[in-house]
Amino acid sequence: GEALVVGEKERQRGERQLPALPPSAPGTVSRFGFRVSPDGRQVLFTTSFIDRPWESSVFTLATGITRTVATWVQAPIWSHDGRRIIYYPQPQLTGATPEKPGLMWKPLDGSGALERLTTSQATQVPQAVTRDGRHLVFNQSTGSNWDLWLLPLSPRGAPRALLNATERTFDRAFGQAGNPWRHLGGLAYFLFWIVAVTGIY
Repeated sequence: GEALVVGEKERQRGERQLPALPPSAPGTVSRFGFRVSPDGRQVLFTTSFIDRPWESSVFTLATGITRTVATWVQAPIWSHDGRRIIYYPQPQLTGATPEKPGLMWKPLDGSGALERLTTSQATQVPQAVTRDGRHLVFNQSTGSNWDLWLLPLSPRGAPRALLNATERTFDRAFGQAGNPWRHLGGLAYFLFWIVAVTGIY
């Protein structure tokens, strides 16, 4: 089985080995995206398969029990109180058109139905919920670029972009394709290897 190791930041420095996950089911490609719940008692992770939809599961540390909580999921995260998971649905093919309904959230105890948070044709990946539960931070793909967005959860509101204002300002001068602010990730990667190989800094 797979062993999970998490740092006990609040009680002590260092790490402890947790109970092993059950053996992988037939057809499993990988298990990844491990996230510890806000109360530290459960671990959320995703399982990808060769011949069936991806699954999101919750592993309870005290009992070693794993249960599947959602299918057709990508990048699931916990809500601030650990009562829900938020995720981007894995694209499902309907004819030749992939459905991309935006972000969803779902109660883990079955007390409520699956609920849509956003509706978008763009790929949206949830990143974190603020500690007070009022906002969700997520990435959104617009063409070849990724922008950081904020979605009000309580009270519910429309999502708004956080970090693309600078990029849009420089689009006027350079155009979107030539705007250096839209290529900082690629430039940083290129410059890193120049430093690593040549030693020139």
